[in-house]
Amino acid sequence: MLPSIPRINKTKAKMAKGEVPFGIFLPSPSPMMVEFCGILGLDFVIIDGEGGALDFVMAEDLVRAAETVDITPVVRTLSHDPKAILRYLDCGFQGLMVPGVDTAQQARDIVAAAKFAPEGNRGFGRSRAGWYGLGPTPVGEFSRTANEQVLIIAMLEHISALKEIDEIIKVPGIDSFEIGPWDLSASMGLAGQTSHPEVVAAIDKIIETVTKAGKCVGDTIVTPGDAKELVDRGFGMLNCSFAHVFGDALRELTSSVRTHAGTVKK
Repeated sequence: MLPSIPRINKTKAKMAKGEVPFGIFLPSPSPMMVEFCGILGLDFVIIDGEGGALDFVMAEDLVRAAETVDITPVVRTLSHDPKAILRYLDCGFQGLMVPGVDTAQQARDIVAAAKFAPEGNRGFGRSRAGWYGLGPTPVGEFSRTANEQVLIIAMLEHISALKEIDEIIKVPGIDSFEIGPWDLSASMGLAGQTSHPEVVAAIDKIIETVTKAGKCVGDTIVTPGDAKELVDRGFGMLNCSFAHVFGDALRELTSSVRTHAGTVKK
């Protein structure tokens, strides 16, 4: 007999228990890399639909790969477009990372697009996420469970988000917040100066406001030391960059091999 759908979102389940899930950004839509990440024990994988080469045919294959290794598939969406959000969720993605959330109204609109009535206005269809309408799960049960399991991460990337942060964090349905320091610095007229005191102060203000409200904030780490520092500050989600991790590891290995090979006589 077929199991019920949708699947339990293991990342949200960890968050509900007060644990800190750890995931990774993948720059390329590769099902094999999704499987690697699941096999290696990561909780979630973020597929870049904003800056990466992702189409909806690829999206379904990426989700299938995630399901085989029990890793939560999250997509960074191209925009706030409700139709695009619907299509990603219909493919079976369990999470959305939505860029450029600057206002509370935008946050409310994103939640509405991601959830079925009465919590939102997501449209029903014979989608892959609902087993094409052919599975054993009743529509009412599917919609209720889908609303519970979808993970919504709002990216705060503009100084205008700071001006409305108190209202943004009150929007029900947003599970976590992630800061985009590069875009934030650009919106402040300090493009790329992520260590500038004004940019740091803006980031700290967002973090303080979110954590004091008991909400989750996530960020990208490079080292285990980064992870400890962020968790100590109250961060509830962590991720890393595949390109950074892979690049550093391969560079170090290449350097070591060449150093060793240079000392060996043929």
